[in-house]
Amino acid sequence: MTFNDFQRELTRRNIPENVAYMFAVIYERQIELSKQVDLCGKVMVELANSLKGFVDLHEQTQINLKKVMRGGRPDGIEVESVMNDPEDKH
Repeated sequence: MTFNDFQRELTRRNIPENVAYMFAVIYERQIELSKQVDLCGKVMVELANSLKGFVDLHEQTQINLKKVMRGGRPDGIEVESVMNDPEDKH
């Protein structure tokens, strides 16, 4: 309902002027509050999208860091031969 429709409805119902004025003020405040809530919702969506971007960046950084730590070798089982130490008594 638009503000003008609201005003017409108040007039049709024979509401006293001072009460109609207060209803109009409340109506305007509700509209403004509704706009602010919508804006807050949009901000929250953008914040969530930004946070998702940081999470994706962190995951990719971790993958790249693992590659660097492995020295560029592919993932998998790595086997190395080591000569036995003659001094080792085990």
